[in-house]
Amino acid sequence: CDDTTLRCAGGINDAEPCTVEDEATDCPADEIKYYIVNPGNQTQSPEAIISITINPVNDIPELCANDITATEQCDDIANVVMVEDGVENITVYYKDVDGDLLTVTPVSDNVDITLTVLSETPLSPQIKSAVIEIKPAADYAGSATASVKVSDGSTSAEKVFIVTVESVNDEPIITSAIPSDSDRDILLGNTFEYQLAASDVDVG
Repeated sequence: CDDTTLRCAGGINDAEPCTVEDEATDCPADEIKYYIVNPGNQTQSPEAIISITINPVNDIPELCANDITATEQCDDIANVVMVEDGVENITVYYKDVDGDLLTVTPVSDNVDITLTVLSETPLSPQIKSAVIEIKPAADYAGSATASVKVSDGSTSAEKVFIVTVESVNDEPIITSAIPSDSDRDILLGNTFEYQLAASDVDVG
């Protein structure tokens, strides 16, 4: 690999060690050829070779709220504000430079607000996107701390955000039974009474 450099701080008789610097991230092995020159008589030693093996490490996956197919910028997931009985979808993007299989897991700390992975789409050999549905329970208004985690089985990346569900004014509902036709037959001079009952989910 062309990005490997041997640096020696001292001369041949110095105790300073030589160091190897490698700027490549995908170079599994390399070698450095070197020789020693005697400055007194300009004689040169035979060429020697240092073999270098670069062992891979498991890189942490990357999880972003923006499309990372053409940029290195990685945005956090924005907080979500939605209305009662509504549904919101968000899209996240993730990658692993090691090419590991990644698992996406959305989580909510509130049982009345659920997060579900609807679909996953490959965008490149290393990058995928996922659509996540955010859905509150019927007639629920409140908030939750939500997160999306992507894992390669050993390491993971996580983004945390807040989901706020704002209430809407629901129509009241009549819950009492409507009298039958025979019950509504009233003779002249008589009185008809009907007890009306109603409910409103907005009343706590």
